[in-house]
Amino acid sequence: MNPTAHIRLSRKLTLTTYGALLVMLVSNWRVDNSDQLALDLLLIATLPLLAFLPWILKGSNRAHIGLGCILLVYVTKAVLELALQPGFAVILETIASLALFFSALYYVHAKHLLRNSLKNDTPASDP
Repeated sequence: MNPTAHIRLSRKLTLTTYGALLVMLVSNWRVDNSDQLALDLLLIATLPLLAFLPWILKGSNRAHIGLGCILLVYVTKAVLELALQPGFAVILETIASLALFFSALYYVHAKHLLRNSLKNDTPASDP
């Protein structure tokens, strides 16, 4: 598979899992509570993800790296919830956060492959 195909696949995976994690967070909030405190907790849970959205849509490599760092917190939270209160929704949230983490890192790797293949294709200039 060529590097551009890797990038297309990783973009689709990243955007799909990004949406899935946001849907999981919002749907878990709607099932649990609907008061003002719960709304504040929903904002705390979703704003770090939403902060990266413009740059993720543009395909920024640094945004995907930063998203991967933020997602480590989401993965840790989901695994702790899974250990303390196992349930189907928590399992889906854990899978969604792990899938987004790996797809974001896959995008960074694919961009690195593309950059290296372009660097190797350019002819070297003789001094």
